[in-house]
Amino acid sequence: MNPCFQSTIGIPNTHQTLTIFLWSILMASFLDVCLTHRSHHYTFFQSDSPSPSNVEPPIYASYTTPNKSINFTHLVVDPVTGRLYIGATNWIYQFSDDLSLEVSQRTGPIDDSPYCSPSDCSAVESVAIKATNNVNKVLLLDPESRMLIACGSVRQGSCRRHRMDDISRAESLIEVPVAANDENSSTVAFVGPAFYYGEKGESVLYVAATYTRLGPYRELVPAISSRSLEPGPRLFTIIEKSFTDSGRVDISSHLRDYFLVKYVTGFASGDFVYFAAVQRKSSLRALEEWGYVSRLGRVCASDAGFHSYSEITISCIDPHTGIDYNLLSGGSVVRAGHNLIDSYRLPRGTQVFIGAFVSSRDHTTRPSAHSAICIFPLPLIEAKFAENIHLCYNGSVLSRNMDYIAGSVNECPETGRAGNILNFCNEAVKLNGTLPLTSKPVITYNNTTLTGITVTTNEQHTIAFLGTSSGHLKKVSLLYLQQKRNKLPNFHRND
Repeated sequence: MNPCFQSTIGIPNTHQTLTIFLWSILMASFLDVCLTHRSHHYTFFQSDSPSPSNVEPPIYASYTTPNKSINFTHLVVDPVTGRLYIGATNWIYQFSDDLSLEVSQRTGPIDDSPYCSPSDCSAVESVAIKATNNVNKVLLLDPESRMLIACGSVRQGSCRRHRMDDISRAESLIEVPVAANDENSSTVAFVGPAFYYGEKGESVLYVAATYTRLGPYRELVPAISSRSLEPGPRLFTIIEKSFTDSGRVDISSHLRDYFLVKYVTGFASGDFVYFAAVQRKSSLRALEEWGYVSRLGRVCASDAGFHSYSEITISCIDPHTGIDYNLLSGGSVVRAGHNLIDSYRLPRGTQVFIGAFVSSRDHTTRPSAHSAICIFPLPLIEAKFAENIHLCYNGSVLSRNMDYIAGSVNECPETGRAGNILNFCNEAVKLNGTLPLTSKPVITYNNTTLTGITVTTNEQHTIAFLGTSSGHLKKVSLLYLQQKRNKLPNFHRND
């Protein structure tokens, strides 16, 4: 590949890989500032132009923790002040915009057990209580309150708010289970719009969490939920508009231990809220060898009861090699630059979901070294949801295929019984679409496992930054890749 369109940065292989990119301050002039870390080390790389793959850009600033056991898990940037906040094992850090450490707040270890309640361990035998690391599971900004929300793996995944100007000034822990209560199970959270009480709307906390099977309190944590950001006794509680309208999606109790869903990312777009996940292709144990697929779950932002929840499969398949990159490892939603608008013939300002995918080993979730980038325009995603819903409601499909979701109705309406439905946001949809949305890769890698992606655009260009399991950063121009894809039957890399 032309090195002007892809840069690779190597990072020493010391501990587990986690790469985070500071995309929010990328400039249209291609002034690239990437924030990366290798377990306990963060470095700013700054360059005025993309670097050749064998040349590392100059170091702008770096930070190394005094303890190598501290693993970073999340990073957020305040767009107002430029401050950075990093969530880690037993710590939360606050940095200035030039990576100078301002505040470090210790969050653990604490005496805990999966059997402890969010408030205390008084009802648990002392032999079951031990010093437990507090792994940061959620770290995000609430722009309206100007508070930093942090949830850890201890105390059943409870959360607290911190002052953004000084994170050491924290409020009391809100004793409500929110996040996964172990180190490795997924939790995805973001602040997004909700229109439960009219067109004005409000901001709520959307959370998706994997069922951990640890302790008696996990049933209090739905697979997906919307939670209040209103200060006071309702903070972080699941929104309940009425007795029948509770903002939650639960995995059926008889499948909860088996049908584990790994949530990858979430976002809001238009009238909908989306959650991207990797899950079993079938909830039937007899069909375990069908393996795993990547899916988008969607709910209407106006639906306080999540009755409109539905899913579709998103497939990233190379038609030339037949490789199915079935495991989503990261995703980013951006407004398409002119290059993608022209390639996909999209209206100006259209959003696209750009995903990093890997193929699985056999029928497991173990990733292989085959990776790809696929692009899904949001209008095509919405159209595929609508197509699948209409297939159910016009009688073309008999089953909703969602018996793994609690409260779902298996059968589709009989032909002619549903009538002419103009707005499915007012319907109890609960449907897993039979028709996938398939995209061809814009780039593939034959000896690389992609672990994350973030994307930035200016008026013309769409640039993706990719993290790998071997500790490398890759910068690719989707304009260049799109041109290559249009000229060649397939375009791939062996590194």
